[in-house]
Amino acid sequence: IGSDDGLRKAKIYFQKARSIFESEGDELGVMTISNLIDNVEAEISGDGRRCLTQAIEVGLELRKYQLFTKEFGADDNTTIEAGVQLALAMWKEFRTIEAER
Repeated sequence: IGSDDGLRKAKIYFQKARSIFESEGDELGVMTISNLIDNVEAEISGDGRRCLTQAIEVGLELRKYQLFTKEFGADDNTTIEAGVQLALAMWKEFRTIEAER
């Protein structure tokens, strides 16, 4: 666990899962699994994992918020929760002014 070989295998399985999500039209599933693939790639490279992970998290939360706003409307509880998670992800990346909006 955590070895480069294990990480490469995980990446292969995640890519297969992403293909399934894409074929099913599951946009949220694709976004989530793509985030996992990016994390595995960062772990394999050993290059700035924490910074990369936080940047990826903000991007994922933003896409989720946009998707939920489109699907459920701005006043839906799911959309509001996604907005809170987006603000928290931005706060963790020191993007507080942007998060306040």
